Amino acid sequence: MDRQVSGARLLLVENERDLQEVMVELLEADGFRAITTDSVPGALQMLAAQTFQLVLTDFQLGGELAPWAELQRIRDAAHPAPVGIVTGAAIDPQEAQRRGFAFAIQKPFEWEALLACVMEHVRPQPPPIG
Repeated sequence: MDRQVSGARLLLVENERDLQEVMVELLEADGFRAITTDSVPGALQMLAAQTFQLVLTDFQLGGELAPWAELQRIRDAAHPAPVGIVTGAAIDPQEAQRRGFAFAIQKPFEWEALLACVMEHVRPQPPPIG
């Protein structure tokens, strides 16, 4: 793994506990630091308090607004970090990109396909000061 992305902090927003646990395990095995939450409010709180190099989010998380509107709140709060959508919903990846998301990948997915998307879009960490 590229030294600039090794240890990169990723926020994973996933409300299926089993999938969340598996994804964290795989992300960490590939050298990332994964922080999790299961809701839009939780994601917004995390994004206000911490910096992430990439956000991975499910599409259908529930909430007061329609799914695109909820995810746009996450996208706006995450800026400038890219946000990728990992979903079982039938969404057009090109529509996701038109709406400002880095990528959309369909569940179930091959781990290598998701990892390739993560590696392509994760923002390198700033070098340590000093």
